[in-house]
Amino acid sequence: MCVRAKGVSSWKHVKIEVSLTFELGMKNYIVWISVIIVIVLSFFAGMHFSKIGIARSVGQLQAELSFGHLKHYKDLQVDLRSNCKPRAESRLVFMINEQKMLMAEYVQKNRDEQFEKYINMRDKNLMTELRTYKVDWDKEWTLPVCK
Repeated sequence: MCVRAKGVSSWKHVKIEVSLTFELGMKNYIVWISVIIVIVLSFFAGMHFSKIGIARSVGQLQAELSFGHLKHYKDLQVDLRSNCKPRAESRLVFMINEQKMLMAEYVQKNRDEQFEKYINMRDKNLMTELRTYKVDWDKEWTLPVCK
């Protein structure tokens, strides 16, 4: 596009001004496209690394829960090997109540259809019990002494 400006003696001058305007416009366009690409890449990188962090946290939680269960199982094994039936039964009752309280607390605070389906496939009566189960974390437990 060439337009002769007032007071300009040649077309060359006008072409340079139009060319500079086009180059500046193109540079702005490239900068904006680059900014958008960086934003999109940052979003996906954030999503990726947050998934890794969540997976690590879930894995750690499962390992800690497994350690707690393992400790209970070893204590129960010691009681059974030493023929201390009342102590073993007391441990079992405690462990069952503890697990029921954990599940009941979750069921009573959340509406989780997936969890309900999971439980119902394995124990048809447990969900009804969990909905009304008294969660009492202050309940005391005494371990019988064996002779």
